[in-house]
Amino acid sequence: MYRNASLWAGAFFLVFSVIFFGTSLDYSYKSKLGSGIGPGFMPFWFSLLMVVSSVIYLGYALKKEKIDISAVVPDKAGLKNIGSLFLYMILFAAIVEHVGFIIANSLMLFLMFRGYFRWRRNLIISIGASVFLYWVFVILLSVPLPVNMFGW
Repeated sequence: MYRNASLWAGAFFLVFSVIFFGTSLDYSYKSKLGSGIGPGFMPFWFSLLMVVSSVIYLGYALKKEKIDISAVVPDKAGLKNIGSLFLYMILFAAIVEHVGFIIANSLMLFLMFRGYFRWRRNLIISIGASVFLYWVFVILLSVPLPVNMFGW
């Protein structure tokens, strides 16, 4: 039973959902004007749906779906990839305020894709994706992103 990955996943999401549900009760269910829904409406119902779904999944995991935990735990190469991704995200967070979004994101994507593409294609994809994301957030959505001294 302790090696059943489905059971562990269901238990994790149930705990997460209950915490989310408890936090949703801190928000007002109705608006301050009293004539509509407030900021607590969506988190309340969403977290309640997550609790119900988690309980249903736990029942399913106990009766039918038994996945051995060794089948879902990554091997050494997978753990190395996961660790590398965390390091790239930490690097991004550390430099984005200094060099701007486009350079920091391009560097992070370049490092992430370095084993999958040749370096020229990787460079084009990394810079292109970063410029596209910058355009979507800054131009289309008017979300301010960190910029460098050149304004990008």
